[in-house]
Amino acid sequence: MNAVEAVIDALYGALAAVDGLRVARGVGLRLDPPAALVGPPQLELNGIASEPTEATFIVPVVVADGEHTLADLMAWTPLVIAAIDAVDDAVVRRADPGSWPAGSGSDLPAYLITVEVAL
Repeated sequence: MNAVEAVIDALYGALAAVDGLRVARGVGLRLDPPAALVGPPQLELNGIASEPTEATFIVPVVVADGEHTLADLMAWTPLVIAAIDAVDDAVVRRADPGSWPAGSGSDLPAYLITVEVAL
């Protein structure tokens, strides 16, 4: 397993520890909120070799659309951020409101958490 795969596994492990959160392991899957996943990383290649030295991930926290959307986002997002903070070398840089493809042809409300990891 390479360094990027190890980080992805660690991030998924952190998400799985959030009680009640559904974790989708893959992109483009049908989501059943509240849910989170790890998006494909942006890789920084600063070394002499072609191995990445840093990875930036988007971790969407997806909730159902409705009258409780904002409250649900405000409840789940801090829990996910706290779980990610426990991952070695992972730093949460920001959380932006947005949406994420739900896999059913529609987008669902989300907080898009930007996570940087030194490799």
